[in-house]
Amino acid sequence: ARMFAAARQARRSLVVFQNRRYDDYFLTTRKVVDSGRLGKLFDIRFVAWHYTRLMLTFGIKDFRPAWRSEAAYGGGALLDFGAHYFDQLLLLCPQPIVDVYADMQARRWTRDADDQFLAVVRFAGGVVAHVECSQNAMAPFGSNWTINGADAGYQFADGVGTVYRRTAGDKQRTTTVPVVPSAWPKFYRLLRAHLTRNAPPPVAPQQSLRLMKLLDAVRRSAATGRVVRFKK
Repeated sequence: ARMFAAARQARRSLVVFQNRRYDDYFLTTRKVVDSGRLGKLFDIRFVAWHYTRLMLTFGIKDFRPAWRSEAAYGGGALLDFGAHYFDQLLLLCPQPIVDVYADMQARRWTRDADDQFLAVVRFAGGVVAHVECSQNAMAPFGSNWTINGADAGYQFADGVGTVYRRTAGDKQRTTTVPVVPSAWPKFYRLLRAHLTRNAPPPVAPQQSLRLMKLLDAVRRSAATGRVVRFKK
């Protein structure tokens, strides 16, 4: 009976799989931001340049092996990787979005879907975020989340989280942050609790809708070359 009840609950639920919420670099970053030690946030940046044939080689063998390079099947770097990076950004910045400017290109692997994107997102309260991803860059470049705050700065790079401060004498002082281990199984524990005990879903539908609106704005801005403004 419990299994049937869970099945009925699943049919009524809208649950999006956001496994990258539980990566070590993001869990560590979010813990630092939530602690308040950075003060008021000013700027947030995420850049990931790589050279990878992922779009052509890592698909679903029995369906469409190269779906990542086909726009009609949800391909492209924005929907593949941006869905995770922007989900993380929106968890770091719960404030309303003011506007978005973006660029998307199909440089190397396909002319049908983007293999790189960048977006500048402004939030109410003044936070400006820059998110950029490339799968075609021969020179690797980037870091995970880098944040400029009123009281301190922060960066997660090469598996290490670091907080940067200035002393009264304007000398730089750095503190290494203990890395929070990745916790992908947590999603499934939360999902089970949602299905069997009616607990909140691991990804709230409102969060998914907000992310979809942002991804849509990124695509519209890239297509028109214009800033896309969000309604108040």
